[in-house]
Amino acid sequence: MSLFTRMAAGVLFAGLVTCQLSAQMPDQPARQKLLKETETILQDVPAVHKEAFKTLSANGKYNLLRVLQDIRNAKSTAGKVAIYTVPALSNIPRVGDQFPMDGTFGAPLDIVMARGEFEPGSIQVYAFQDQDKVQLSMSPLKTADGKVLPADAVDLKVIKVWYQNNNAWFNYFGDFTKKLVPELLLNDEDLIRVDTEKKENYVRVNYENGKKYIWISAPEQIDPGFNMSQEPVFDAAKLQPVKLDAYTFKQFFVTIRTTKDTAPGLYTGELSVGSLAKVPVRVRVLPFVLPDPKTYYDTNADFYTMLYCVPGMAQYYPQNGNVQEASDKKAFARLVNQLNHNVNYPLYMGLWNGYKNLKDVKNSLALAKKAGMKMDPFFEAFSCAASRNTEHFLTSVRRAKIAKQELGKILGHTNLWPAGGEEPGFNGVVNARRNWKVVHDLGMHVMCNGGDRRHYSGYNDEFRVGGGFASLDAANFMHRIQSKIGNYAGPHTGPENPDYMRRMHGINLYKKDYDMMYNYGYHEGGWNDFHPNTYRNMCLVYYTYDNVIDTLAWEGIREGIDDIRYATLMMTLAKEAAKFGNKTEVFYAGRKALQFMALLREEEADLPAMRMEVIRHIITLKAMLGK
Repeated sequence: MSLFTRMAAGVLFAGLVTCQLSAQMPDQPARQKLLKETETILQDVPAVHKEAFKTLSANGKYNLLRVLQDIRNAKSTAGKVAIYTVPALSNIPRVGDQFPMDGTFGAPLDIVMARGEFEPGSIQVYAFQDQDKVQLSMSPLKTADGKVLPADAVDLKVIKVWYQNNNAWFNYFGDFTKKLVPELLLNDEDLIRVDTEKKENYVRVNYENGKKYIWISAPEQIDPGFNMSQEPVFDAAKLQPVKLDAYTFKQFFVTIRTTKDTAPGLYTGELSVGSLAKVPVRVRVLPFVLPDPKTYYDTNADFYTMLYCVPGMAQYYPQNGNVQEASDKKAFARLVNQLNHNVNYPLYMGLWNGYKNLKDVKNSLALAKKAGMKMDPFFEAFSCAASRNTEHFLTSVRRAKIAKQELGKILGHTNLWPAGGEEPGFNGVVNARRNWKVVHDLGMHVMCNGGDRRHYSGYNDEFRVGGGFASLDAANFMHRIQSKIGNYAGPHTGPENPDYMRRMHGINLYKKDYDMMYNYGYHEGGWNDFHPNTYRNMCLVYYTYDNVIDTLAWEGIREGIDDIRYATLMMTLAKEAAKFGNKTEVFYAGRKALQFMALLREEEADLPAMRMEVIRHIITLKAMLGK
């Protein structure tokens, strides 16, 4: 029974299963079992496949047999490609010689989404011969009564597999060795070239006298002459034709975007892989709009989303040769990209410096407003960290007064949360108290990152952004003293695994009663992952000259925040329903949803299954409440 049939029947099933890193290839006994069937599987296939089988690697042999077996079981014949529908944000790193154990051969691409949401889907294409310049395209997506999703609602990307250090996918620590990892969502796969013999990456730079490929996996001691900020690196605006290699898998990523005005219903169409194959596409647009994310412990309390590692008041100005237009274009692209990934609050490190750069401050905030960022409250407005001496303290007092006055004019409010310090130690916290008191005396608030400091500043530490993995105990303490808590480094960005990043930035923080996702970082380190530091590059995106390139991990974080938005809607409806004591079935439906979330094991639950179960509760509750 299809997903859409189950939704119509109201019996969407979702179990809370342990989510472990799935094996990309089967164990040895399973491989041997399949190899014993080699003669039978290859019996009626073209001779070219039989000859290729002899020269393929062990993985290649298994892949060919599995694909041919799936084709035979489907009572089909081998064409030029075989297509598998796969989870878009799986914890499996999909590289070319690995069979998609979680994929479904010949299945339609199904996407379920709310109005006003982005939602991904994915396929892997297995080619039986080399194919050059294969253009993927989506037909119009229409409902039975003629409603159509506009062409710009569909975004097609190819997933680029390139070399990262050997800790890739799993953590953010440095390593000198290399392995192939899927990460980049590209329109032009030729933007990055990968040399599998030398294990090197190269990026295309479009100079006026012609394009050139620059080495971007060099040891940091070697300068290949590449300025990440100013070089003319551009991805294409739309997906370009791709190359399919014989007996190899290639992954493609489909993102559907609806608006709040999109009509609910079932939209169908086809994804064409050149002239080689067509994949049926079914997009179920649900009859509701997701709310902004709220906290689990209080459905009226905002859940804030923000990221470190972005330029401050000067934006990208000094990085782009002091060209204001180029700086503003890149800054605006970054803000829109963050907002489209559920990062709703802008961050400008070191924004305020008195009247010295007021023009830059106004320009920065104007760009954030134009992009649609939320500006109230306004975090990290200025610094109120510990003073070195009396003179520095008096300067800090003056800065706070002027910041409140001028930012109040620009923003239209003074709900400002200046930075109380950058991971201050105990002495730093004690020495910052008088600065924090100035802020509180002026009617503003204090936000400070770092570890637990309850015995040194609990009474004046209003918003602690804690480093490390989220803790329910830490959240409980902060809430008991009428404060809030955020999280970073649980983990830092860096792991490419989209399932893990979705979980740790979404439902894990939600269930542990956190108020903010404020991670490090959006972009830190650039294109080269190989350098002699403790940490890898922490990049959710990679900068081109005037825009950014998204990654699987970044898509995972967007889905993680969407998980919170779905949970917020369910919990709001459930609490309303649970008040209907005189209508037992409504009361029970609300209690069932509340119990579901209470029992959810946020570190283990299957996230797509969780999402479907939350949707089921939402649909049931809305019907019962007449909404």
